[in-house]
Amino acid sequence: MWLRGLRRKRVGPGEAHRPRSPLLGQPLHGDLRVGMAVEDWSMAYDNTPAAPEDYNILISAVFDIHNGEWRFMKHRDNPFGFKASVNNFNRDPELHVGFNRRVFGLITDHFYDDNALIAFMKRGRVQRLLQRSHELSGALLSEKKRQLVAEKRDLLGIHYDFTQQHAEKVFVAPKEGRGQKLRDAAQLHSDQQSLSASAAGRFCGKSGFFFQTVAGRIGRSVLGPLRKRQYEPGATVLTPEMDDALSMVSELTLLDLSRVVRLDAADRRGAVIYSDAFFDSQTSFGLGSVQFFLEVEDPHRPSSARFALSPPGVLDLFAERKHYSGVLELFAVYMHLYEHRWQLKSRDIRFFVDNVGVLAQLTKGASSAEDLSPIISAIHFLIV
Repeated sequence: MWLRGLRRKRVGPGEAHRPRSPLLGQPLHGDLRVGMAVEDWSMAYDNTPAAPEDYNILISAVFDIHNGEWRFMKHRDNPFGFKASVNNFNRDPELHVGFNRRVFGLITDHFYDDNALIAFMKRGRVQRLLQRSHELSGALLSEKKRQLVAEKRDLLGIHYDFTQQHAEKVFVAPKEGRGQKLRDAAQLHSDQQSLSASAAGRFCGKSGFFFQTVAGRIGRSVLGPLRKRQYEPGATVLTPEMDDALSMVSELTLLDLSRVVRLDAADRRGAVIYSDAFFDSQTSFGLGSVQFFLEVEDPHRPSSARFALSPPGVLDLFAERKHYSGVLELFAVYMHLYEHRWQLKSRDIRFFVDNVGVLAQLTKGASSAEDLSPIISAIHFLIV
């Protein structure tokens, strides 16, 4: 949609259609630059209109305590509730994103009712396509919150800077003042020692995207205890786990969370790591790892190969259990990343672990076992 060079010429029999564009697959040069646009739904819960034939069932009854009688409301859209939330905040936005990607070729995504669009600068028709597709479905976008395509944009508390795109980099940092607001909110709940389900929902809604973007999976895992409170109606007392989570939120916002994100898989030095462990008994177990650097003259020669047989005190770090093989597999990952953290800095790493449970925990960024969660968090801190 954006490249004028994609014109098809007339061809004779047997000739293939080939798009003519010097831009395809080539780095950006000159004034051709990419930026981000931001759109937001005007009224999230009113953006999924109901069909007229369904009006007869979209009626809510509310008891008026002042007049002592029932009042009835007829809806023209999905009424407020859990199923309406699923439609409005998950299925409907996903449908819009899928349609715009497939039909219009737009590079767009959403976070609930907030939309982001990556496009070439000075190509306003791209954003108009996004707006028009929403209008056709009855989901209106807010003109007041609209941000046109630019190289510097804010989205959900995150500042995106595309000015270094020709160096294949995007700079991502917290929006100015967002960290202080989150610290103030966390401190307020901590001082009151109270957090209701609705308050937890608001806090996680304001901070969830923020922490996951700037701190990866470790940022998401910090909010775990607070997310659980969303599904505990009536509970208000702050548990020790929630208090710790609020403290961690405050500590994270004090760090320099700005970072550089690569574009188009910029070339980096590669590393391949294999870790393994075994457990026969409390006195017979071991763990080890092998590391290869791919840019060296002989990439098949390991740069590091270590093995520890029954190291004393390791099993004492964990809760008592019948079998420790999964624990040791996880600990082997942590030990290798910690010992080689400076060698592995700024490298593309492929890490092979032959334990499905450990792989799931590392992918999720959390564990249901209390003694394993700190290790997983530490691993993700090392990766970040």
